Amino acid sequence: MDETLGDSDRETVKLQSQTHWARSMEVPVPYRRDGIVEGVLESEAVLYDQQSGCTHRMNESALAVWRACDGQSTTRQLAERLTQVYDVPLETAIHDAEQSIAAFAQVGLVTAVEDR
Repeated sequence: MDETLGDSDRETVKLQSQTHWARSMEVPVPYRRDGIVEGVLESEAVLYDQQSGCTHRMNESALAVWRACDGQSTTRQLAERLTQVYDVPLETAIHDAEQSIAAFAQVGLVTAVEDR
């Protein structure tokens, strides 16, 4: 995967927790879309979308959210798991999870279970 990503001049989308539009996109039970390859590039988590050819870089906590998008857990359940890994209050974890999931949905990496 590193070789493919390293030689790629595809657009890189940096997913950050600071997206201002995040709460407007509700994905109550997020599901990872097929065709996404996960890896590490230059110490960052990277998702490569085989369909669009886009590379998405993210931090460790966003990657934890991505991995938890199993199509069975609600956003709140996912956030509750984050509080066990990271020393943050539940409200902060919910906020961060909502923002990450909305960012993933915006670029087509996740969908709601009912949309599958």
